[in-house]
Amino acid sequence: MQELSYLQEPGFSVTSARVDIAGQSFATRNIGSVRVESPHTSLVAALVGLVGLTAVFFGAAVLGLCLAIAGGVWALATLNLRRLSLVAKGGAKLTFVSSDAAMVERVGSAISRAVAVG
Repeated sequence: MQELSYLQEPGFSVTSARVDIAGQSFATRNIGSVRVESPHTSLVAALVGLVGLTAVFFGAAVLGLCLAIAGGVWALATLNLRRLSLVAKGGAKLTFVSSDAAMVERVGSAISRAVAVG
């Protein structure tokens, strides 16, 4: 059977036989499914910021301001973050993290197509 190519981009190669992501190589036949998810750290970061703002109003201005700024920066940094995990018999393996959601979705979709055909 001829090897089909589903995605060829710098750092990514998805074929019917192999998946290569940023130097990691996986046999397509060993992949059960693909998960693309967003980490939920933005909620925790927003909570840290809210605690900081509350501390500012109750007299701990320096500590509160530091927490508010740290929480805000953390929330903005993780807002668009996406994680791609490959699920096999041995469990899930985190393979790629990026803030480029479209690229992570494109890679996940190509792997899903390769797994479905293989």
